[in-house]
Amino acid sequence: MRAWRGAEDSVHGHGRQAWLVGPLSLCVDRTPPRIGFANLPLSGGFVAAGTFTPQVVASDRHSGVDSVLTYLDGDLYAGSCELTPGEHTLSITATDRAGNTASAEVCFQAASDRCSALSLNPVVVGVNAERVPVWSRWVTVLVRVPAAYEDAISMPQLGGVGGAVAARLPFRASTGYRAYLVRFPREPVAAALAARIDPTGNSLRLVTLALGLQCGDQALAAPVSILFRP
Repeated sequence: MRAWRGAEDSVHGHGRQAWLVGPLSLCVDRTPPRIGFANLPLSGGFVAAGTFTPQVVASDRHSGVDSVLTYLDGDLYAGSCELTPGEHTLSITATDRAGNTASAEVCFQAASDRCSALSLNPVVVGVNAERVPVWSRWVTVLVRVPAAYEDAISMPQLGGVGGAVAARLPFRASTGYRAYLVRFPREPVAAALAARIDPTGNSLRLVTLALGLQCGDQALAAPVSILFRP
């Protein structure tokens, strides 16, 4: 397709008119936005009850994102929300400037109490497996549970990825916590991290996943921030 475009300017008070001829490219956007949840587990995971601010990821490389609507248990909301213990459903609908829409939802459980957790190693994708230290082939998390919970922890999940308790550290009554080392397979965790960020770029960034576990008949949860390079 070719188009004519007219333009006028002025030089020392005298009008001058120029006509430019060239190809005109049209791009039709039929691709919906990419959407996801940055700090929520995959369906069936845990988060802590109480005040919670879901982090929604929405991007569109063509016409750009026009609007994002977020619903908690069917009700439209914006900003933070109060999660009561039990099961919840969070859904989002994103629309780009061309009118394409995309929707996603995740079902999760809000745990009634909070533990604390700290990731002990980063997750880096694209490194030759032979050059990766043995310790970094797992994602290891230090978990602290209030000492009032005397039962051992079990069924750990990180971003919906199942893990295993690697060690129970010596208990010190003065801290008020019982500590554990929990590890998760690196590749599934990397996939969970990648699903929660904009895929462009490969810089090191901090991504949060939800940790959930059982302590006896009690569900506990905590956010875990992990250094990640896609």
